[in-house]
Amino acid sequence: MDHFYNNTILKYVIRLETTMLFSYFCAFLAAFFWGAGFIGSRMGLDGLDAYWITFFRFLIALLFSFPFVLYKCRLRDFKAVFTSKLLPILLLASFLLSMMMFLQVQALEYTSVANSGFIIILYAFITPILMLSFFKTKLSNFYWSMLMISLGGMAFMLDFNIEGFNRGDFLSLLCALCSALQIIVISKATEYKLNSIVLNFTQMFFISIIMLITSLSVKGITPVYTLVENIQHNHQTIWGLLFMGVFSTALGFFMQLEAQKRIKSHMASLIFLTESPIAAILAFFILGEVMSANAILGACIVMLCIAVLPFEAYIKTSTKRFLLKRVYFIFK
Repeated sequence: MDHFYNNTILKYVIRLETTMLFSYFCAFLAAFFWGAGFIGSRMGLDGLDAYWITFFRFLIALLFSFPFVLYKCRLRDFKAVFTSKLLPILLLASFLLSMMMFLQVQALEYTSVANSGFIIILYAFITPILMLSFFKTKLSNFYWSMLMISLGGMAFMLDFNIEGFNRGDFLSLLCALCSALQIIVISKATEYKLNSIVLNFTQMFFISIIMLITSLSVKGITPVYTLVENIQHNHQTIWGLLFMGVFSTALGFFMQLEAQKRIKSHMASLIFLTESPIAAILAFFILGEVMSANAILGACIVMLCIAVLPFEAYIKTSTKRFLLKRVYFIFK
């Protein structure tokens, strides 16, 4: 294997297993859609509350996915879900996901897109801690190093300022906890090796029912009537809901399922960190939210940490050989 590590980084990338590269790409694409989803959530809040926004985004995702289910799936795929031990796991994942999406939207009523995005991605740090505590998962020193450097990037993104921690920030923190738990539960669901389209569709179906019952109980049907009656003045809300439903929900969570078939939970959570810089950058260009020099530097640090993840073996081996050569020349 020595000659493998002597190749250039480009050759190393070429030699990486195609399926793993695809999984990393799916994870990044999911993070991109989720980051963009913050913009859709902000747009949706112009005409609806967090309860109904969460319901409609999953209903739209469900309707969007239906033709793909008819084309790619069979009845036996659904029977495999409902007759296996996977069903309770999927129900738990659906509940956590519905809470996560609701808290994300609710938080934006009290804090900015950038702040919410930065706090929510703390799930990248909560996930490995939970895995270490409950599953005794061993994580490499390289992973912990990238995690801590990313934490430094987060500090830059927040301008080292935790003053003015408000209700929206607290809700974002709860969302981060739900996100970490959902990532771990989904990793257990993917172990059953079932059709990702079926898993995603079933999950969205459960969440649509959960959020419909919750929305009617808490808010009633009045917000929907108001939206329909003033639909000509709520184009931004409609576009926001459509984007969240199609991209941030249907495609985003499908990509998550595909990624976590081969990527462990702690690794996936670190890749998903790119959601925050994406949310901040899009908020800067689309919503006009301010992005300081520290925030830009922090975003670059986080993105760099994610970019080097696939090269852990190469970096560790190259560093070891470099240090051995330095020691050899010193004592020669």
